[in-house]
Amino acid sequence: MKSRIITSLYLVVLLFLASCRTESQVKVVASFTTEKDVYALNETVVFHNTTRVENSIIAICKWEWGTGKVSYDFEPSGIVFTEEGDYPVKLTVTSNDGFVKDSFTSTVRVEDHNIHPVADFKWTLDPETWLEPEVIKSGQKVYFKDLSSDEDGTVQEWSWSFGSSRSTEQNPSHEFAEFGDVPVTLTVADNGKATGSVTKILHIEKGDYFLMLDWYRRYEDSEGAFTRFTSPALSPDGQSIYVTSSGAHMVAFSPDGDQKWSFDTGAHGAEYINNCGDKFCPVVTPSVGADGTVYFAAGYDEPRSEDKGQQGIFAINPDGTEKWYQSDGPKTNFCFFAPVVIDNYVATNQRYGGKSSEGYISNDQGCVILNKSNGTRKQNIYSTSGSYGGMSVYTDGSGDTFFVNSSGNSTHPGGCSIGFPAGEGRWNLVNGSTSTADEALWPGYGNLNSGCQSAVSADGKLYLLYPNNGSPLLYCYSIAELTPSRSQAPVPIFRITVPGFIDRDERGSETKATVNAGNGVVLSSGGVAYVTTNTVLSAVDSEGNVLWEHEAEGSIHCVAAVDATGYVYYTDSETGRLYQLLPSNGQIASSVNLDAGLYSSPTIAEDGSIYVNGVKEGYPTLFKIHSNALAGPADNWSQLACNAQKTGRMKAK
Repeated sequence: MKSRIITSLYLVVLLFLASCRTESQVKVVASFTTEKDVYALNETVVFHNTTRVENSIIAICKWEWGTGKVSYDFEPSGIVFTEEGDYPVKLTVTSNDGFVKDSFTSTVRVEDHNIHPVADFKWTLDPETWLEPEVIKSGQKVYFKDLSSDEDGTVQEWSWSFGSSRSTEQNPSHEFAEFGDVPVTLTVADNGKATGSVTKILHIEKGDYFLMLDWYRRYEDSEGAFTRFTSPALSPDGQSIYVTSSGAHMVAFSPDGDQKWSFDTGAHGAEYINNCGDKFCPVVTPSVGADGTVYFAAGYDEPRSEDKGQQGIFAINPDGTEKWYQSDGPKTNFCFFAPVVIDNYVATNQRYGGKSSEGYISNDQGCVILNKSNGTRKQNIYSTSGSYGGMSVYTDGSGDTFFVNSSGNSTHPGGCSIGFPAGEGRWNLVNGSTSTADEALWPGYGNLNSGCQSAVSADGKLYLLYPNNGSPLLYCYSIAELTPSRSQAPVPIFRITVPGFIDRDERGSETKATVNAGNGVVLSSGGVAYVTTNTVLSAVDSEGNVLWEHEAEGSIHCVAAVDATGYVYYTDSETGRLYQLLPSNGQIASSVNLDAGLYSSPTIAEDGSIYVNGVKEGYPTLFKIHSNALAGPADNWSQLACNAQKTGRMKAK
C-alpha cells in the first residue's frame, strides 16, 4: 500500500515538472516603436509592433492609452492626440500557448508647433459698402464677412454662433429674432485642425416684429414623458393655464409661471394611462368650461387588452380636486382632440373604447356625450371605424351641430361624421362613409388620417383637411346646406389641393413621427383659412384661392393660431422655434428659439400672451411668449378647439 502511494506521488511530480518545463519554453517580450519621436497635434501616431515570442505565437495584443481607451489590433491606427503632452501607451501581449503575458510601456510625445489661426469678422446691413451700422433692429438681415487669418497654413472650417442659431458658411447672413446684447462667436480651424475663436457683442434693438420668451417651466418629472399634440388650455379668466403630458399628470400654472397644483390622472389604472408603446402617441388637450371645470380624457392602451386597464374621462375642479371620473374601458384610445363643452354636456371622441354592455360609458368607438354635472352618459354615437381627430361645434340659433373627424380604413373610409340636433340634448349622427371622396365629407385614408382638425367659421362654413395619400385636399362646405339625408351627396363650396404632404415624409416613409401629424385649418377674422401640412402653411381665401404659401424650415405638427391683428403663429418640431408670420405674404416676421421638441398648437390668451408646451431637455415644459402684437385671438375660429378654453364652441354672428 505504501509503495503504491509513493508511486502516485512520483507521477504527479513528474507531470508538474513537465508542465513547468513546457511553459518555460514559451517566452514573450512585448515591445513597440513609433515612426517619430515627436508628433504634432492631431497627427496620426504610427505604431510598429516589435514584440518577440518564442515557441508560440501571439494570441492577444492589448493597447491602452488615455482614459480607458483600448485597442486589440496588432498595430492600432487612427490614434491622434489633440493636446500637448506626454502620453503613456501600454502594450500587453499574450501568447497562444501557456497564455504567457508581457507588457511594455512607452511614452508618445506630442508638441504643438502649429500657429493657431486668428479669428476675426465684421458685419454690415449693406454688403455693397460694408459700413458698420449704427443701429441693428430685430428682423433686419445682417451680413457677416470672415476676416480670419492663419500664419502657417489656411483656414478651412468656420463655425458661427448667433445667439441660439448656428452656421458653417464662411460669410453668412442672419436675421436676429431676439433683441438686446447678442453674442456672435466665430470659431475657425486651419488645415492642421488648430482652432481660434472670437466673440463680439452686437446690440439688437426691437424691430417692428418680435417674439420674446417670458418664462418656461418643467411640469412633469417622469423620464421619457412626451407632449405630442397637446396644447395649453386657459381658464375663462385667463388666470390658470392647464397642461398635460403622457406622464399622467395635469398641471396648473399662473400667468407668472407659479405652479398651482398637479393632478394625478393615473390614479385610475396608472399603468395603462398613456400606454401606447412609443413616444409618438398623441396626448389629449384639456378643455375648460364656463364655471372653470377642466375636462380631460386619458388613456392610450395601444395593445387594447380585453381585460386590463382603466382609461376614461375626468372632470377636475379649479382647485385641482377630482369632480368626477368615468371609465371608458380597457380598449380606449383617445387622440388628437380636446373634449367639447356643449351647454349641459361634454363630448369626447375615441378611436376605440369599452363596450356599453360591460358597464363602460363608450360603445366601442365614435363619440360619447356625458352630463357635465356628474359624468353620467347621455348618449353614444357610433362612428364608422372610430374617431381620430378633433371636434368643432357650431350654433345657428336652433341647436348645436358638431363634427367628428373619423379615422376609417381602406375598406371603410370613415370621413367626417356630422351630428344633427335631434332635440332634448340628443343628436343624430351621419357618417360620411362612401368610398368616393366627392360623395362624403372628408373620407378617411386608412388609419393615417393624422388627426386633422376641422374649422367652423362664424358665418357657417365648415373646412375639412383630407390627407389624400400624400396630396392633401381642402374642402369647404356651407353648414346650412348640409342635410341628415344620405340620398344626396353634399356639394362643397370648393375643393382644392394644398401644397405639402400629410402622413409621409419626403422620402415616403410611414413612421409614426410623421403619420401622427395633427395638422388642420384655422380662420382669421377676415375669413382667410390658414392650412398646415407637414411642410407648408398656406393661406386660402373664402373662394378657394391660394393667396400665399410658407414652407417650413423643419416640420409642422400643429394647427396654427391667429391673433386679432392678423399675425399667424405656428411651431416647428425640428427647429424648436415658434414663428410669427405676416398675414399679407406669409413671410417670417419673427421667431423665438424654445430649444424644445414642439408638437403643440399655440394658444393665444386675451392679453396677447402665447402659450406653447413641448419637451425640453427630456421633460414636458410650458413656455410663455409675448410678441409685438400684444393682441388676443382672432374673433373667428382662431386655434385648436376654437378658443383658449379649447371647448370647440363657435357661435354664429
